[in-house]
Amino acid sequence: MGEVVRSGVPLPASLGVTDPAALTVVDAAGTPVAAEFRVLARWHAGRTDGSAPIQWLLVGFPVTVAAGGSAAFELVTDGSAGPNPPPAVPLTLSQSGSQFTVETGAATFLFGADPGALFDEVRRADGTVLVQGSTLTAQLNGTATSHTSTRRAWVEHQGPLSAVVVVEGAYDLPPQGG
Repeated sequence: MGEVVRSGVPLPASLGVTDPAALTVVDAAGTPVAAEFRVLARWHAGRTDGSAPIQWLLVGFPVTVAAGGSAAFELVTDGSAGPNPPPAVPLTLSQSGSQFTVETGAATFLFGADPGALFDEVRRADGTVLVQGSTLTAQLNGTATSHTSTRRAWVEHQGPLSAVVVVEGAYDLPPQGG
């Protein structure tokens, strides 16, 4: 229910869309739905050059479809559909020191405080703890090792429907090959 669909969408340069705020995702009845847009590439310019038309766009929006069912949505590019509404429960991301907290409404994910853990804690909205202090491990040619340290973590993207936090770390695996 309300699963976020994400897809890359190519836009022709002839549309001249430079700002994703001019875009709207609408359902089959033409009603705007909560949506998130992320510019991936622009025509003949860098991704951050807001004066160049958007070439590729990552579009995300929540959808509820019955098993075996289908739903139709449209990307309106001329501004005629108005703005997308905010999601009923927006995703939030916060940082305190080295620990990140991501709250989705359905669950809360805490990570980054323990350099050897994938997650410090994962709990449902009702408070039920699903994971606590999970160790991240790797196995190569029958040799297992745990994640030994986190070098750094940073927020790559934060929006109302999704977030990307990159956690860079190291494993203590013995040298392989020649």
